[in-house]
Amino acid sequence: MKLLQVCVLLFAGISLLGEVAIKQENKQWKISGEDYSATIGEAGYLRSIKIKGKEFLSSSKKVPGGAYLCHKKGVKKSRTLNLSGNTLTGENTYAQMTYKFEPKKITLTVTNRKINNVLYLIINNEIKKVNYSNSPKAVPTVAAVPAKARCRITRWFNGDAALDIIGSDSLWGPWKGHQVWQARFKPEQKRTIEFVPRDTTEAEKNLKISESIAENFSYTSASTPQQIPFCMIGDSITWAGKGDYWRKYLLELFPRLAFVGTHTAVLGYGHAGEGGNGTGRVLGRIKAIPDCPYYSLLIGTNDTGVKDKAKSQPRAKRTAKNIQKIVLELLKKKGVKKVFLCSILPCQTNNPLRDSTNSATNVILRKEFDSIFPKDKVVWIEFEKPIRAIKNWGPKIKLHPTLEGYKIIAKIHADKIAETLGIKDMSAKVVAKAGTGVRVNNLFDAKTNSTNNPVIAGWYTLSLSVKSVAEKATVTLSGGNTFKKIFKITASDKGKRLSFIFFTAYEGYGYNRSIIKLKSNGCKIDKVLLEKRRPSGKASIYGKGIYIDNKSNAAPGELIEKAK
Repeated sequence: MKLLQVCVLLFAGISLLGEVAIKQENKQWKISGEDYSATIGEAGYLRSIKIKGKEFLSSSKKVPGGAYLCHKKGVKKSRTLNLSGNTLTGENTYAQMTYKFEPKKITLTVTNRKINNVLYLIINNEIKKVNYSNSPKAVPTVAAVPAKARCRITRWFNGDAALDIIGSDSLWGPWKGHQVWQARFKPEQKRTIEFVPRDTTEAEKNLKISESIAENFSYTSASTPQQIPFCMIGDSITWAGKGDYWRKYLLELFPRLAFVGTHTAVLGYGHAGEGGNGTGRVLGRIKAIPDCPYYSLLIGTNDTGVKDKAKSQPRAKRTAKNIQKIVLELLKKKGVKKVFLCSILPCQTNNPLRDSTNSATNVILRKEFDSIFPKDKVVWIEFEKPIRAIKNWGPKIKLHPTLEGYKIIAKIHADKIAETLGIKDMSAKVVAKAGTGVRVNNLFDAKTNSTNNPVIAGWYTLSLSVKSVAEKATVTLSGGNTFKKIFKITASDKGKRLSFIFFTAYEGYGYNRSIIKLKSNGCKIDKVLLEKRRPSGKASIYGKGIYIDNKSNAAPGELIEKAK
């Protein structure tokens, strides 16, 4: 019977080798292994790898294949594709590509010709997270996509399926919304790339990147007057340097605001800004931005650093289009009521074209505002015109505003929010009701002595109880290839509960999202709490998982909630 099945397959044009079936169909090659199915397109490139029905490559009209060789001269098709046994070979003017199909993996060998800077790229817009390392023995860094790192080994996740891709130089993105895997070839260089399907572990399945206002907590009746959850999205202007003072000054004018976000900045206020972001990067991480009733978006200045005047208007058009896309994506979030779209700030830098391109972007946004956005959902906040009306505004705003500059934009911001929401008494103080508190997420898992999820860039508080101490005791937090913090424990700390505030460094600027491990040396500790820094600068009461701290007083800017 088995012999008959093999004969049928061969008659149908299918090569059956071990547990691998290879079939040519409509100028494409279809491959089925034990754990995967794959497609090699007419051009000779991988267009699809599916594991458990989940796609790990992306292909569209804008993207010339899920994986491909490219050069400044573009992408070249293979002249020939020849199958011999379980090996498919193609070649073009850049290189020879040889695919070896095995039951449990695909091995691609690329031999470059005498050409500089040939790249092999793999792209994906389906995956939600990736981990990476430079050695099989190293603890991998786990990141939301698009991740940016130099690495050799990557593991891509899609639902309960995973794919190891081995042989990279780096990860980067977003490119047209995609995560990009890259290997760069020197002239006449030969390199091997492996694609290995695998299942996700239970720990990997539980990794979560984003945070939202949880459904099992409620803020609507937790305080008097009711707070206004507010998520501020942007680039380094939103939080780097003195950026957290923007929220401080907003609260001084409008205490009802409660800041929600993926990150926590130096003063302990939540936000969803990220240093170095342009509009494309925000679009790339839009799914990780938490659900929130009210959003504020200030983005675009990192798109507009052109140095050729002829490029200014095209760049302004592209930037405006991406900003509009971001707003429309935010309107799809659960429970959203309003998006406050801020005009790009004027800026004083050594490149005047950046300022004029920002202004040109604002002109387009104002002109198209009513035709693009629903009138009851999106509100324009005009920063540019009133700032330019201020005498000698440049030294106050620069590229990142000074403290005086943040006071200026906070006043414009607060007034427009209050006007839009019909709030006459902006100065009303918030009073928490009985049984309410601030939601805390203890990121630390005592069973693994680490965080279960990758820790996003920001400010954090580590607190712990000291049971016993020997000489020269320390507690160390470490993660990825660069993050390490060491805290000293002294003999006098025995029996005390200690807390330490620390900063990870900015994303992509000395820190990449990673699982953080804890190690104690010379002391015994318990009740470890690793949480985002709170505005009070104090640690929360100890608890496991996500819970309400109803003992510590909520500070202005913290969202007050109660369990449903």
